[in-house]
Amino acid sequence: MPLFIFSSNEVRNDSVLERWAKDTGGEYYCLSNGEYNVDPNTIVNSARTLRFVNAEYNDCISEVYPCNGANIDGGYLDICGRFKLKPTDDPFLDELLPTTQLKLTYSQFNTQTYSTLHLPSKPNAEAFSQRLTQFWTLKKIQSISLTSPSPQLHQQIQTLGKTYHLVTEATSLIILQSFDDYLHNEISPPKSQHLFYQQYQDIMKDRVLDKTQKLKDKMDYVSDLWLRKIAW
Repeated sequence: MPLFIFSSNEVRNDSVLERWAKDTGGEYYCLSNGEYNVDPNTIVNSARTLRFVNAEYNDCISEVYPCNGANIDGGYLDICGRFKLKPTDDPFLDELLPTTQLKLTYSQFNTQTYSTLHLPSKPNAEAFSQRLTQFWTLKKIQSISLTSPSPQLHQQIQTLGKTYHLVTEATSLIILQSFDDYLHNEISPPKSQHLFYQQYQDIMKDRVLDKTQKLKDKMDYVSDLWLRKIAW
């Protein structure tokens, strides 16, 4: 049963209310500033819309987004998940990989239906490309953004944006034109720039070792001063 939520309270959690509504195939309406001019036809049309409810899958894949509650606009729905098993160089071992199953549940009015997809057990190399990885990350960010705002959520979105080089609500765009720019800002070059990426990793590793050694030297110096003071 779709749940349609209306709220005009000044103290409310829009993210939670929107999530509750979308999980049931309904909608959330924020009636701020005393504006109650919501067209009833909008609600009726929303109830008639075919909606994605949830996805069920076996252990071959993980983190499928959207998790639940999404309108199917124009008859199309983008689903993105992560393969747990990567293809090997051994054709025999690849044949032993279990079949990936994905069950999608839809709803319209009070009726639910579902379809089961059997995906190839041996994903090709394109399944692990940077572009698809970024697409999956955006889907994940869209999904977790519906939860209640918190410092932990902000940090999670920021980490995802930095890791996969994406502009999000917690990250911004910076243009780096040279390798020195990457070093100065301590931002890892994308793996597609193989030479820059490897050089950056080597230099940052040396920096970490250098900082660790300097810290050790300082601790040894302080310890030596303390021992001299005790002996005196």
